[in-house]
Amino acid sequence: MAMAFGSETNDPEDAVPAIVKYAINDWNQLDPDKVTKHPWYQLNLDALKICVDKMSGEVGTNISFPGPFTSASDIISIGTLLRGMVKHPDKVHQLMSIVTESLKIAAKPFVDNGGGIFLCDPIASGNVISPANYREFVKPYTTDLWNYIHSIGGSGGYHICGDTNAITVDMVETGCDMLSVDHAVNLEDAKKLVGNKVPIIGNVDPINTMMLGTTKDVADEVKLDLRRCYDSPCGYIVSTGCDIPLNGPLENIDAFMSAVRTCAKYPLNPSNFAE
Repeated sequence: MAMAFGSETNDPEDAVPAIVKYAINDWNQLDPDKVTKHPWYQLNLDALKICVDKMSGEVGTNISFPGPFTSASDIISIGTLLRGMVKHPDKVHQLMSIVTESLKIAAKPFVDNGGGIFLCDPIASGNVISPANYREFVKPYTTDLWNYIHSIGGSGGYHICGDTNAITVDMVETGCDMLSVDHAVNLEDAKKLVGNKVPIIGNVDPINTMMLGTTKDVADEVKLDLRRCYDSPCGYIVSTGCDIPLNGPLENIDAFMSAVRTCAKYPLNPSNFAE
């Protein structure tokens, strides 16, 4: 979305792109209708259509979708956004409203073509902003976005990177259908707080285990997470705590899938996930 508004990114061969030039400072110039016209947006929409067509009989297809706060930070920079919350809160709210309307426009074609929305908002992390700031500048707009997604027949999950222990309940109150938690969150705590409201997704360590660990480390942590959360009332989906790094060993991904499939063959009992 930020690229549609004029931000520019680099294109590294073996890493995630980063913004090298931010869009504009005059937020009144942002046009939400630009979002769906950008070539990168169209490429992602075409990819989703292919996945839905080829795989809908086996698995669902979700689009990794930027959250409102992260989208705003990609337009004016994180530093400008954080300072704005203190010095110019009204302007930040104005920007958040524009961004949220843009995300609604962007979400509809994905939903209309059979995709789920997986909302990722890493800059809203507890490692970056306070719970009070989350509740003022993020939660209302995320709630508005989920309400819209549900109104057009869509659904999806919600992920914020890092430490979200203090806003676990708030995240679920936005209306998400599933909650994904990073490795910094204790699965048992998340289960106690919101396990009776939504399925929980997570949270094998993507760095120390998936990228740097052995295949045994991977299998052991999968079993540990299953012991902690297999009985969550609304369900549990084994996953990594965040994206697997691009240079993560393929054998560790195979070990992850193998461990989950092996454990899933047994009746639900924590003794089946022993060391």
